Amino acid sequence: MRLVSMVKNATAFKRMTSYRIETAMDNTTEEYFTPKELAERTAVSIALIRQYMRDGELEYIQYSPKNRKIRYSSWLDLVKRNTHPRK
Repeated sequence: MRLVSMVKNATAFKRMTSYRIETAMDNTTEEYFTPKELAERTAVSIALIRQYMRDGELEYIQYSPKNRKIRYSSWLDLVKRNTHPRK
């Protein structure tokens, strides 16, 4: 994987920064967010996101003890697993 660019999010005033990473194999782009950024983007509490991370339900990359990034596709997978279709 190679770092393509750092893209300022629409809410730049809140100092949110999303990281876009492009894979060399299929040229798909993934966005990575901190728990706080993901909470703001999805309107879910930071505590709930951290709980999912602690329980192993939400995959993340830990660069250092305080620096963790969550793939947005991991969040979508978690939502899909926990959402039940209407009958």
